[in-house]
Amino acid sequence: MTTPLEQAINGIEGMQYMTSTSGNDGTCAIVITFDVTRNLDIAAVDVQNRISQAEGRLPNEVKQVGIS
Repeated sequence: MTTPLEQAINGIEGMQYMTSTSGNDGTCAIVITFDVTRNLDIAAVDVQNRISQAEGRLPNEVKQVGIS
């Protein structure tokens, strides 16, 4: 379930690596680690923009519950 988000997020400027976990209850978490020189406010906006682009590829159940 995290694959569309991971694909959208991958390659964001300043990203060093990304890890994700998924639970049996349908939850998941993606953690992105950025280079220390990257402005985190701008990085957060970049991530949110990429997530917005990927939302159309997510299952309806995810869209109903939402992403935080």
